[in-house]
Amino acid sequence: MQSFEDDNPPDLNVIRRKLAGLKKNGAGYRLDIGHYVLRIFPTLDYEESNPHEDNILKYEVVDVDLYEAIPTGDLEHQNIRRLFLREDVLFCNYEPIQYNYFTGSNGRVNLSDGNKMPISYLCELIKYLHRLSNLTAFM
Repeated sequence: MQSFEDDNPPDLNVIRRKLAGLKKNGAGYRLDIGHYVLRIFPTLDYEESNPHEDNILKYEVVDVDLYEAIPTGDLEHQNIRRLFLREDVLFCNYEPIQYNYFTGSNGRVNLSDGNKMPISYLCELIKYLHRLSNLTAFM
């Protein structure tokens, strides 16, 4: 488990260096950013051809699951809830993390759900999560 707590705010180069230093934890990688938890997995098609790869930057795209730790008052236990990038109001309209969309007659339709996310968009998501976690520290 690795965190960005020391970098305020991280630029994309710092984020890439941190990602390069992540070690695989089971089937994927874990990254804690404030009260957010990212679980990052190699896409299945890439993982099948490179099962022992341990540098996340070697992957062109990854599958990303985002979770939020919700304080319960009990310091030893927290509730964790999954956040859906395409549905949650904090993420669904944030364009720097929209990698899969189309523009129709009703405007831009976001299909970016964390599956097959390019590494550059993952870096933008991490940067955004860092900003969000710093904001919530003052609430």
